[in-house]
Amino acid sequence: MAKEKSSIDENRRTALKIITAASVAACFASFLNVLKSLGTAQISFPPWPRVKVINIKDLKVGEPVQFNYPLEETPAIIIKLGKPVPGGIGPDKDIVAYNIICQHLGCIVRFYKADDPENIYKGKNVLYCPCHGGWYDAEDRARVLAGPPLCELPMVKLELDEETGDIYAVEMLPPAIFGKGPTPCHSDPRWDLIGGELVGGEE
Repeated sequence: MAKEKSSIDENRRTALKIITAASVAACFASFLNVLKSLGTAQISFPPWPRVKVINIKDLKVGEPVQFNYPLEETPAIIIKLGKPVPGGIGPDKDIVAYNIICQHLGCIVRFYKADDPENIYKGKNVLYCPCHGGWYDAEDRARVLAGPPLCELPMVKLELDEETGDIYAVEMLPPAIFGKGPTPCHSDPRWDLIGGELVGGEE
């Protein structure tokens, strides 16, 4: 009887050791998972959509064509300006595209040709916000010329398929589209006068 009791006790001790070891291993694994979750988060962003906008042969100088990018409700225009400009594509480096939501309060801006009678900047293609009088330079990455906006209009990066002549929107350049997130870039020097951070745009 004593031997039998001793054997039972030994089996119990062995079982308890196994259970304890398994519990410790499970706790350690959980601890490692917690440590892993506290590490640097790996954030991946989906690529910008590649959207056909127009064929180059369908563009006429000074006649903007509206399209939506990168979202279906986000308006933009593509314009052939008739002279080389920063960021322009095509044989003449004169085709650009901009988001047309004003950086002031979100109104829709209009394009004025250099010789438009309502254009106060004679000889220069501009974008104008009729709500509060914001003026943007269509020939220089839509930088602010006058009015309340503190930031240029976001430029749509374009690519030309040399074989077919199709033009694609492939990316949005900073600053952020008004109402769609933080604005990381401010080219207007007035921004630092109201406590913001001045970050100049690309030259």
